[in-house]
Amino acid sequence: MATLKVSNFGPLRELEWEIKDYNIFIGPQAAGKSTVAKLAYYFLSVKERMIGHLVGITAYPLDVEEKMQSVTKELKRMFVELFGPTKRMSTFRISYSYGEKISIDITLAEGYPEVHFSDELSRAFRNILRKQSDGRDERPKMRGRVYSELFSSLEKELNAVFREENRTAIYVPAGRGFLTCFVPNLVSKLPESTLTLFTNRMALTQPLFNQSFEEIIRDRKNLSSSKIDEESLAHVTALARKILKGEYRYGPEESRLYYKETEYVTLPYASSGQQEALWIVQLIFSLILDNTQTTLLIEEPEAHLFPETQADMVRLISLFAGLNGNRVILTTHSPYILSTANYLLYAAKTGAKYPEKVNETVPSCYWIDYDRMGVWYVDKGGIESLMEDDIRQIHVERIDEISEKLNKAFDDLLRMDDDEI
Repeated sequence: MATLKVSNFGPLRELEWEIKDYNIFIGPQAAGKSTVAKLAYYFLSVKERMIGHLVGITAYPLDVEEKMQSVTKELKRMFVELFGPTKRMSTFRISYSYGEKISIDITLAEGYPEVHFSDELSRAFRNILRKQSDGRDERPKMRGRVYSELFSSLEKELNAVFREENRTAIYVPAGRGFLTCFVPNLVSKLPESTLTLFTNRMALTQPLFNQSFEEIIRDRKNLSSSKIDEESLAHVTALARKILKGEYRYGPEESRLYYKETEYVTLPYASSGQQEALWIVQLIFSLILDNTQTTLLIEEPEAHLFPETQADMVRLISLFAGLNGNRVILTTHSPYILSTANYLLYAAKTGAKYPEKVNETVPSCYWIDYDRMGVWYVDKGGIESLMEDDIRQIHVERIDEISEKLNKAFDDLLRMDDDEI
C-alpha cells in the first residue's frame, strides 16, 4: 500500500497517509488539503517526468551518474513548479513509499529541495540507465519511431520498478472555471502550474466534443477496435446532462451549452457551476471512453453547485472510481459530498444482501466499497480518519460540529429574547 509521510511542510506538521483507491479530504481552508493532494500528484507523476526528461536529453554521451543527477535536478524543478520557491521555507521532510523498498524522500538543503531515492530504487534506476545507454551515443540523430521505441522501453522498465503506481495521474485544480475564457497564448502566464497542465490537457480533448455524446460513442465503435464500455458511458451521459443542465458543444470560434436544440448560451456566459463542472464531466467521459487507468485528483468538485447537483457529481466520480482500477483523490469543503458518499457506501452494504432491489434504487455502478475508501479531516497540521469501521460508514457528525455550534448560539439568542419577554 502506498504511503505518504510529511513533517513540517506548509500547513502540515505531522502526517501519515495510507492511500486508498477512493480518498476524500475535508477541512477548513488553508489547512493543507490541497498540499496533500499536490504532494500525491508530485510523487505519482515522477515516473512520467523521468521518462519525458530522459527521452528529451540530446547532449550525448552522458554516463550513468550524470543522468542520475540530471533526473534529480528535473524532479527538484518539478517540486518548485508545484509548490513555489523553497528558499524561505523551514526544514521539512516528505517521504512517499510506492511499495516495499521503493521510496523517494524530499528534504530541504540550503534553501533548495533535495531528492533522495531509496537504495532499491536507486539501484534499479541505475540499471535501467545503463541498459538504455547501450548504443545511444547517436541520440541527436534519432527521430520518430526510434524515439517512440525508447519511450516505450523506458516506460516498460520503470513500470516494473514502480509496480502498482503505473496509473496516469491527472490533477484537476480549483479555479478551473477560468478555462471557459481560455486563450492559448495566455497559458504561459497562468499563475499556477497545475492549472497550466490541466489547460493543456483539456485543449487536446476539446475537439472531441463537437458532437453529442452518442455520436462520439458511435464514431469510436465504428472507427476503432478498442473496447467500449457502453453501459458506463450511458450513465456518464445521463449524469452529465443533469449536472450541466444541458449539453456542451465545442466550436473553434465559440463553444456553447445547449438547453434545447435551438436555445443555448455561449460558455463564458454559462453559470459558474456549469463552468466549473464542465471540465470534470468531459474528462471523466473521455477517460472512460479511452479505457485508461488513471489516478484522478480533483479539488473542490462541488464548486458553485447546488447540493442535489453535488450528489450527482459524487455519483459520476464514484462510477469512475469503480472502473478499471482507477483511483480518486478529492478535496472538498462540502458535507454534502460526504453525505452522498455515505449513501453510496450504505447502498453497497445493503446491496450485498439484496442486490436486485437496491440496484433498482441505486444502480450498482455508483456503489462504493468501504474497504477501498478513506476519508480524512485535515486541520491543525494533521489528519484524522473519519471512517467508522464498526458500522462501515463515514463519521459525518465530525463535520456537523459547526452546525451544532451555530444552533447552540441561535438557542442562546432565543433564550435572551424570551428573557426579555
